[in-house]
Amino acid sequence: MDKNIQDIAYQLCAEFIQAVCQKNFKQLHLKFGISQAVWDEIQEDVLHYYFDQNIPELTISNENFEVFQYYQGGYGIEAKLETTLNDETGKWADLTLSAELIEKENRTFQFAYRLIEVM
Repeated sequence: MDKNIQDIAYQLCAEFIQAVCQKNFKQLHLKFGISQAVWDEIQEDVLHYYFDQNIPELTISNENFEVFQYYQGGYGIEAKLETTLNDETGKWADLTLSAELIEKENRTFQFAYRLIEVM
């Protein structure tokens, strides 16, 4: 796997998760194309996991970050999320971000959110 692709995927995932943690719908909508309905679903999934109205600071795990190339082009991304606020499971949040990296013209990439799920 091209290290540049890994770096781009990691950076976009980190920006996406930071916007989720900050509840920055405007950035999620403008940069990542997230609709209000999808944003509501993300909040429901993450807040349901933490049982309150505060999303903790989540980060992407360096050890559990995978980018794989699709046969037909583009890349899949699976990233385990970490937090220091979940004492029961250590620093793991038991949440996984699934997304795609779609290659556009001139070797630019578009991040496409798929889901955040409890693992």
